[in-house]
Amino acid sequence: MRGWGGAELLRSYESERRPVALRNVAASTENLGRMLSTRDRKPPPQVFAAGPEADAIRADYGAWFTETMRHEWFMNGFHLGYRYDDSPIVWPDGTPAPTLETRTYTQTARPGARAPHVVLPDGRSTLDLFGRGFTLLRLGPMPRAGTA
Repeated sequence: MRGWGGAELLRSYESERRPVALRNVAASTENLGRMLSTRDRKPPPQVFAAGPEADAIRADYGAWFTETMRHEWFMNGFHLGYRYDDSPIVWPDGTPAPTLETRTYTQTARPGARAPHVVLPDGRSTLDLFGRGFTLLRLGPMPRAGTA
């Protein structure tokens, strides 16, 4: 695009985005199966009645549905925890890759991962410092003057 990516730009798709896309499609397919399971286990007509028996039926169906859909409702690891461990433009730090989480998202400063959000003393987020292009972070106890 506009010549800045070079001839090899699309080649990185295979190692970066494709694994993320395959993981997300598999999770979405599983979620669809769970959502459609209500076709096999429909709520009984008594669910709309009044009284303690109907209350118990609603509670039972609600508990089943909640457990069935829990995976879809709690999948922040899929949304936020993707990483580009094998990207040709990511320089590894030599540490072993942590397991990809599914339910939760744990921030990490690992190369190739989503940049962590940290509130700075002036109230901004570290993510507010990122521009529209590439960002290079140089971290360490003694960063060069003029860098953050």
